[in-house]
Amino acid sequence: MRSALPVPSIVWRAFRTVLAIVAAVAIATGWILGPALFELASSRLETAWVSLPEEVRLRATLLYIDAILNGYAIAAAISIGMIFGGFVVGLLSRAEPRLRRRRQIRLLAPGIILLGSLATLDLGSTIWTSKRGDWPPNLQPIPWKSTAKSEGDDSIELVVVGESSARGEPYAPWLSAAQIAGWALKSVFPGRAIRVDIRAQGGAMIRNLDKQLEGIARRPDALIVCVGHNEFASRFPWMREPGNYYDDEMPTLLSPGSLTSVLRYSPACRLALSAWDRQRIHVRPPRFPTRELVDRPAFMTEEATAIREEFAARLEAIVAGSERAGILPILIMPVSNDVDFDPSRSALAPSTSRAERAAFAREVERVRMLEESDPDAALELDRELVARHPEFAEVQYRMARLLERRGEWDEARAHYVEARERDGMPLRMREDLRRIYREIAARYPSVVLVDSPIVLERADPHGLPGDRFFHDAQHPNLRGYVELARDLLAQLRERRAFGWPEGVEPPTIDVEPCARHFRLDRSRWSEICRREAAFHGAVAFIRHDPEFRLGREADYLWARQQIESGVDPALAGIPGWPIDAPSSPASVTSPSRPSHADSPRPRESTSKMGSGPA
Repeated sequence: MRSALPVPSIVWRAFRTVLAIVAAVAIATGWILGPALFELASSRLETAWVSLPEEVRLRATLLYIDAILNGYAIAAAISIGMIFGGFVVGLLSRAEPRLRRRRQIRLLAPGIILLGSLATLDLGSTIWTSKRGDWPPNLQPIPWKSTAKSEGDDSIELVVVGESSARGEPYAPWLSAAQIAGWALKSVFPGRAIRVDIRAQGGAMIRNLDKQLEGIARRPDALIVCVGHNEFASRFPWMREPGNYYDDEMPTLLSPGSLTSVLRYSPACRLALSAWDRQRIHVRPPRFPTRELVDRPAFMTEEATAIREEFAARLEAIVAGSERAGILPILIMPVSNDVDFDPSRSALAPSTSRAERAAFAREVERVRMLEESDPDAALELDRELVARHPEFAEVQYRMARLLERRGEWDEARAHYVEARERDGMPLRMREDLRRIYREIAARYPSVVLVDSPIVLERADPHGLPGDRFFHDAQHPNLRGYVELARDLLAQLRERRAFGWPEGVEPPTIDVEPCARHFRLDRSRWSEICRREAAFHGAVAFIRHDPEFRLGREADYLWARQQIESGVDPALAGIPGWPIDAPSSPASVTSPSRPSHADSPRPRESTSKMGSGPA
């Protein structure tokens, strides 16, 4: 009979087990803090990492995150199994007490230590997340550390923070609404220097504005904030599905969706999953459809609530800090193209059964086939579908399109808004974030609010600002930016901001002189078309039917080709840029360009547009 091991041997084995576990946790922690350690340890390693192809870096990072998540799950399962096994041995083993205790220690000690190590990792992740400020419950007003202007300096300084719309895309860095307003202010304040410092970055969220505000040497006269489109699109990758959405699609115990749901209870795993999402944001979809007509949202209700709360807290902190520092806060609400841009994802209510989802998809496709041959019948069927499932964005949008064709503008507008609000993968700012802008402006009388959706609705004859004011889903064209600058100037004049002279009206801004001043020549229009083609191509396959967005991509590529072949930009057929008359007599006839089916609405003529000097 084999003799029991002596106590020193048991202690030594336990020590070796603990040492191995501690080493494993240390290695895992080192992997989690890898980027920070790279920066502190050696800039050469960082340079070598950056020099690798982007695809290699992305795959390596995702593999690393996968290893963390799977390792955590395996370690948690082993620790719980060992602890449970220790208790089972204590209850069911018939060995002598001394031997039974040794067996229990062999199971309980490593299990408890391993579980404690995971708990320590979760605690550290909680502290790291709270310091990084992912979801701040209470934000204090931002302290402006920049110095005031010197005595006798009467210049006007405007600092612009926010997203690509604040930069003026697709025209950045040549012009934006703020730059147009700054140009116009020169005629109001002759002799005073007008400086516009644009710190906005494409794809920025509200949480990125703190960094944009860093390093300002001199306290500005006004802070212009324009952010909101990217709160979902820059947080969740296009392929994201949180899981457990439809009631009859509950994952099995060992499925990836079930595992992810369990891991979200761990702060460390939430941090890793958040990093996983961030890494995949820049992954483009393949150039073929992968989504379904009846889809699932990319986020859950509680995630949308957290985003809304963070947005409100951060925006109010910026406004309060600016007001306290004597800086004029100017909020330019991002505006979206609700009319000429289709929703990316459409989902039914979670309680909808699989059979009902399939039947509903067939009905939607049948109605779509009727839209051209019998639009009245299609509209009536759309009304029935909306009455049954108002949450389905695609039907809301297609119904709005039919209503607009019939001239029922108000009802069409309501359904366009519903389609945007019901989008399960929002590329455009939602109404709840717009309300935050308005509520903060109401609480802080110093705020100048450019309510961009209302501004462009008033500028459109039917209150449906689509292609007449936009190039794509979020970015206005020059006419749209001019309208926003006009509204800003009118409010500055009303407040007598910056010492606005009595009796001086806001300067008149016309589109064509603006285009000439900012030198929108042939090379710049070509670049604008390239950017817009890239935008529509990048977002085409995040929805089930990419036809319209691919059509727009082709339209912009065609226009760019015409411009580069020598055609005047006024006649190149640039989409989203109609104007009433060409800026100069046409010496070149506009070439015909391919047509694309299933346009969201009859397009306005694009054969006439203004341009700057060639």
